[in-house]
Amino acid sequence: MSLSACGTPKSAEKTLVIPDYGKIISEDVPLINPIFSKAMDTGIINSLSMSQDGQYLAVGLRDSVWLWDTINRGRDKKILQSSGIRDVTAIRFSDDGRFLAVGGYRTIEIWDVPEGKLYKRIEGQGEYITALTFTPDGRFLAVGSRGAFHAIWFWEVSSGRLVKTLQWDWKYAGEVRAITFSKDGLYLASAAMDGIIRIWDVRTGAVEKNINTERVDIPATIDFSPDGSLIAAGTAQGQVIWWKISDGTLVRRIYAHSSSVTSVAFSEDGRSVISAGLDSVIRIWDSRTGNLKEAKRTGQNIELFTLTENGLRMVAIEQEGISSYQILEASGVPPMIAILYPGDKQAINKPGLSVSAKIVDDKGVKDVSLALNGIEVQGEAAGTRDLKVMPVGNRKELDLTWDVSLKRGVNMITVVARDSDNLVTRKSLEINYTEERGDIWAVVIGVSRYKHVEALKFADNDARAFYNYLIADNAIPADHVILLTNEDATLQRIKDVLGVEIKQKARKQDTVIIYFAGHGAPEPDNASLDGDGLEKYFLTPNAGGRTHIQQDRF
Repeated sequence: MSLSACGTPKSAEKTLVIPDYGKIISEDVPLINPIFSKAMDTGIINSLSMSQDGQYLAVGLRDSVWLWDTINRGRDKKILQSSGIRDVTAIRFSDDGRFLAVGGYRTIEIWDVPEGKLYKRIEGQGEYITALTFTPDGRFLAVGSRGAFHAIWFWEVSSGRLVKTLQWDWKYAGEVRAITFSKDGLYLASAAMDGIIRIWDVRTGAVEKNINTERVDIPATIDFSPDGSLIAAGTAQGQVIWWKISDGTLVRRIYAHSSSVTSVAFSEDGRSVISAGLDSVIRIWDSRTGNLKEAKRTGQNIELFTLTENGLRMVAIEQEGISSYQILEASGVPPMIAILYPGDKQAINKPGLSVSAKIVDDKGVKDVSLALNGIEVQGEAAGTRDLKVMPVGNRKELDLTWDVSLKRGVNMITVVARDSDNLVTRKSLEINYTEERGDIWAVVIGVSRYKHVEALKFADNDARAFYNYLIADNAIPADHVILLTNEDATLQRIKDVLGVEIKQKARKQDTVIIYFAGHGAPEPDNASLDGDGLEKYFLTPNAGGRTHIQQDRF
């Protein structure tokens, strides 16, 4: 991985770094320039986040979020106005930058970032939300809060429903300070005030490993290594630590910063640990040896900042406003994914769907996978988010098709491509499947004039009104609606319309409406389906007397 200071150093500053083995290192720290900067009032900011690709920056204020698209929409912010959230305390982008989760007091909002619209609102869990993170495929959102709940909640993004709760019995755990998913989405790490990092198996909801941090300060930020073998943490006392997950062994402890470390991240290749402190310095460590590889210094007076999960970029609130920085340069260009069909948010009326995509990479595509609602499309292992991997060799351009079966409602499709440098691209879209209802046919009958029974005043007019309602207000074609009133509504004519005309025209998926306004008559029948000993009939115009009723009823 090549390292870039992104900007011309203007000055350097001497700082001291004390590794775990006690050697003091004197280093020159070059100043780097931001790739984006915007002046703003920083006195009311509670939280901030940056999308993985650096395109979107978000700042959480008391009851709203300011959002910048640094690429497509210039440098004018968009305000995402909450519909009643109290005190924005945590915000987080999904890995693909499509969604932004916003947490406050007992409330979570999920925003569609490109559309700038509220997507889902969730209420009633926890107290003040302290930690948010999406699964890598963006299908689920994990949420932690302060208070005596001792739980982490999993919400399905598409439906907003609670799907799982992770709980532990330890009254001194306090608030959840940090949560993060492993890169495959199968494990979640959490850090709470009891000083224990818990590694959860997402599929079972059980704690796989407890890492006791008694020998170090309580972690304020945590991150998995790409291969899932290590967990790194930063503390308020300036320490950076990482452990081996398999047995909880402390691998490295470094007194890395002169002030709080509020963000750590592994590089995409796992060879580096990046730490950022409120001392305005970003340091890059060798994950194997713990040696310092490089250091960079941002502007002074940092108040709040966070790294992206891949450690490539950082967004910071400084005295002058908001700024973003490029920390590492990716070792190559990640694959490009174009989902050719279907389109995002497309409505589908059949359960079977062929997904077609083109994947292009400069060095070669290593493998490609597709997930439907987070589950293998071919059903070999229905896990929480197991992807079906399709090995494709070292080709530079691929056209692929998957056949999938949709569930009713919203479906999330995610295509993941990995290249020969292990750079990963994910692209997701939503499909809404509603069953095809077909055409609507209607037979509207209204009888006010009878030959042998008392006439009615409004039955035929009611039928005409309903006929007009179907055509004028519901846009049903006039040739799909048959109106029969008074003398035209003979028994034979009704039988011809229902038993011949409509039967020949209506298909299995079509809807047939039968409307009748007129007299009815009961007749004793011990075998009636209603169980009341009566059979009920509608009367046609010629009905009257027992003989006529038996002959002109239906």
